[in-house]
Amino acid sequence: MEDLYGPTNSSELAYYDRLINDVYNELCSMTGWWWLERETVITTSGYAKSSTVSATNGSSVLTPDSSGEWLDDYEQGWVSDGSRVYRILDSSNSIGDIKLDSDWIGDTDTEATVNFWRDIFQLPTDFSDLVTVIPRSYPGKQPLQVVSPHELDAETPQIYHQATEHAFKCCIYRETDKDVYYHLRIYPPPDEEVEYVVRYICLPSDLSSSDDEAIIPKRYHSVIADMAKLKLVKDRREDPDVIQNAENEAQKGRARLWKAQRRSKAQGWVFGKRMTKHARMLPYKPVNVNSESP
Repeated sequence: MEDLYGPTNSSELAYYDRLINDVYNELCSMTGWWWLERETVITTSGYAKSSTVSATNGSSVLTPDSSGEWLDDYEQGWVSDGSRVYRILDSSNSIGDIKLDSDWIGDTDTEATVNFWRDIFQLPTDFSDLVTVIPRSYPGKQPLQVVSPHELDAETPQIYHQATEHAFKCCIYRETDKDVYYHLRIYPPPDEEVEYVVRYICLPSDLSSSDDEAIIPKRYHSVIADMAKLKLVKDRREDPDVIQNAENEAQKGRARLWKAQRRSKAQGWVFGKRMTKHARMLPYKPVNVNSESP
């Protein structure tokens, strides 16, 4: 079978595995299904003022006068001497120094008083799309406004002057040279420790064994089977009537899913002339911040 899915130099079982994963990924990418929504919590680091470091003009390394575990909280954050801003690539305790994304510009061999802050946070590795971000410690607070990275980059470099307890904007920040590709950036930067609840659409892993189970609810597993059957009969160039019957079954299954999606009021895509995306405002349930298990 010398077509796109034909098992050339591979077993028939591997062919079926590819077939099922193809339709599974296709189904998951159709919209922000309610069963793809996940939740994670990020905790901000407070704004650190007036810390002293040893700096050398032309060097990308700063040496803190007194190292401490607090430096770990500002890795991938920022440092400023009041006139210039540098990105922190590594501030872990293990290296003892602070590595910047560019060389320090200033007096040769000097001590500098700097400010640290962090407004970028790693998102889970299965992150695909953002639904909403809400501060957990402020019941009733509206979700953060989602903007483009360019809009946040256009803010004044000395944004630490605007540090506040709760941000009101956020964007998805992509790091192509990092192990974790997607990051969340908030604005204004935090001036104290705050928890944010992040709801997102996950990107499911491929099904790799007979024990793996699709994350779609069990009552809709037949939708994947019907879509796989349709692709199979098309690949095998079956009789047009067989293909049409398979198409009808696949359409029925997808219709059941779309109906359930509307009932759930989850994030979804409105397919029109411009293929615009529509996101609902999620209800916010206040959390007892004094509870050990929120």
